[in-house]
Amino acid sequence: MERNFNIGARGFLESAGALLFMNLLANALNYGYQILLARVLSVEAFGIMYVIFSLLMILAVPGNTFTMLAAKEVAVRLSRNCRSGAWEYVGDLTKKVTFLSCAVFFCGLAVYVPLKALLHMDDPLALGLTVLACALGYYHPLFSGCLSGMRRFVFLGLYGLMIPAYKLLGAAAALPFQTDRSRMAVLLLSIVLGSAATAVIGWRYLKQRLDVPGETVSSEGAKYDRALWGESFAINICFALYVNIDVIAAQHIGGESLSGIYSAASLFGKMLYYCAVSVGTVLLPAAATAEAGERAALLRRTLLAVSGVSAAGLLLVNLLKRPLIQLIYGAKYLPAADYMAVVSLLSFSIALLTVLTNYFIGIARTRRIRNALLALALWLAGAVFFSSGVKTALAIIGCGGLLCDLYLSASYFRDVRRGAP
Repeated sequence: MERNFNIGARGFLESAGALLFMNLLANALNYGYQILLARVLSVEAFGIMYVIFSLLMILAVPGNTFTMLAAKEVAVRLSRNCRSGAWEYVGDLTKKVTFLSCAVFFCGLAVYVPLKALLHMDDPLALGLTVLACALGYYHPLFSGCLSGMRRFVFLGLYGLMIPAYKLLGAAAALPFQTDRSRMAVLLLSIVLGSAATAVIGWRYLKQRLDVPGETVSSEGAKYDRALWGESFAINICFALYVNIDVIAAQHIGGESLSGIYSAASLFGKMLYYCAVSVGTVLLPAAATAEAGERAALLRRTLLAVSGVSAAGLLLVNLLKRPLIQLIYGAKYLPAADYMAVVSLLSFSIALLTVLTNYFIGIARTRRIRNALLALALWLAGAVFFSSGVKTALAIIGCGGLLCDLYLSASYFRDVRRGAP
């Protein structure tokens, strides 16, 4: 068994390494996109765009749930040599995503006035494109989860690269325009068109590999564990809130200008988050199909690897923070260096929480992490609404996430020592 586990571990590391390389490349392009935005937009407009991106991530919570559970179910069905069952599941989820996208679009139009106040933006075209981008943002995470379950990690990496590719094309198209209003409209339009294009590409790729003519339709059907779906949805809501609450807190407490300054610092931390996402993407289907006796060792090694990489990366960023900010963003963003310490704390806790979330959903043990993240959400609300300063609020948020990581890890390994699978 030890030999088989080592072979599995090597395969896990190779898959994670390949996907990590592709995601790092995608992250580098995303990073270049953010730098380009900081250069061509005013500080206030850059802060608004960053809040829009955070809003897109928060509203994509159902998409994240689709990603994780599609990866789990497709992996399990393919491990049973049931391609027809996997395709039936994909088709049913695609229908549900389409209904959800329509609902989000019409709900977005219905809350036009509150959305306008939240974004501090009065351009109807930009607001309409924001709503449409939110509505179309569910297909890419769904199809990404299916690719993860199929273990097509190379194409999954390429599929992820399509997002920064269409964003950069949009940024290039926005450069000839002279006003922030026009540039923001072009940037949002590129996201809408890119989301539609990647949805078509993902669907066709899956159809060609899972919808095999002549294969008997599965009798298993597109069954759903309602409790697992509900708990995973709650987990993803709280997780998305935790990942994006720092930018929201910076704008709520400090205003648009401070939000733009803080966003420059937070991008360094988001780089490590993308690395953790790469590992978690491979971990989820691996945990879902692993033998019970191998799971704890898989999680332990993954946590150690992510902790080491995160700590080394954050140390390097903190040592070089001022010259890096000066070089990348320019002198007007140098105050962002003052926030690098709290960004590091947040990034480290988010990286560990990413691994834990993917693992517990993969093994379908979600009740404890759901309860822990719901408690963390209350902690976040207190930090945002009752803190007097941005740094204080961000430090409280980061400490809460780290305590959540420690609790989940310690309680799980304690259960394993007591004989739980």
